[in-house]
Amino acid sequence: MEKLAPNYCVIRMDESSFWSEDVSSRVESIWGVYAFDRNAHSYLCESTPSYCLRFLGVDYEPLDDLSEDESEYVNVTVLENQYNCDPVMYMRASSVDKLIQSDPKCLVEVDDLLEEDTDEFTSLVEAWHLGDISFG
Repeated sequence: MEKLAPNYCVIRMDESSFWSEDVSSRVESIWGVYAFDRNAHSYLCESTPSYCLRFLGVDYEPLDDLSEDESEYVNVTVLENQYNCDPVMYMRASSVDKLIQSDPKCLVEVDDLLEEDTDEFTSLVEAWHLGDISFG
């Protein structure tokens, strides 16, 4: 069987419910941002394929009417706590595909952002932190 070429993507998933009321009440949404290869499937003790999602960071949309102090509080809290997330998680491919189907803007294909001679994930982390990845 011929191996498929990688199809690296970045996806954001609504994770607002995982944050305290103190933070979630001050934002429209909070998304976890993950990198994965749509052509690489893992099989975890079942016959259903899963994607290996690697955590890049958190994205959020603050409410428009926040004071400067509240905006700063949300920003600091999110930045300090975003790396409490698991660095890798597995999710059924069908669940991820349904999410993409229901909200195509949650996915960005990023093969063009990968640098030669650099680990793919390292390139995507750098691109995320530089602001080179944005969602439509």
